[in-house]
Amino acid sequence: MKTFHNKDLRELNPKEIEQALRENIHVEADVYAMWRSKLSSEWGFYAGQYEEILIKKPDIWLKMREGTKSDASAQKNWEGSEMGIDETVIKLRMKRLEKHISSLRQLIETARREMDQS
Repeated sequence: MKTFHNKDLRELNPKEIEQALRENIHVEADVYAMWRSKLSSEWGFYAGQYEEILIKKPDIWLKMREGTKSDASAQKNWEGSEMGIDETVIKLRMKRLEKHISSLRQLIETARREMDQS
């Protein structure tokens, strides 16, 4: 079995998977599929966190709005709050994971085609 930084490729955590993808590590289709599954689970975890923020956001945002002169000002206050920052960070993490999951789909298809041709 191939390794990545002395670790079995099947045992990589999401950050290590992202690093392996950046370094263009080539592996078998089943390893790519496992990575895709792990990153999809990670995406699901962040989606749950994002959902919790979105559930709480309206009430918090309206309270913030009461102390301001405009929606824009309230939005800036939200974006600067701990929850607002978490919302932004989680959205960006989810977007990054989506791109990696998509690229893994392509790598799986390519690896399977190469296996079929050999």
